[in-house]
Amino acid sequence: MFLAFLVGMLTGFYFAPIALVPVSATFLAIAAGLWALADDLDMEKLMLSALYLVILNVSYLLGAMVRRWWSARR
Repeated sequence: MFLAFLVGMLTGFYFAPIALVPVSATFLAIAAGLWALADDLDMEKLMLSALYLVILNVSYLLGAMVRRWWSARR
């Protein structure tokens, strides 16, 4: 979950909002691939994927807010 937070925040800090779509898709594809390789796909992992999306979006907003705050201080 920390990795999802870090990825979302860095995306928000450096990129435009449209960049969150491929970042989220890639992050979830990698997570699903790892779960499929471990033969560990179940309903709990689907809920965890939804939680990853929430964390990515909230941390993206936090990163965008930090970027605006940082640019306003200069």
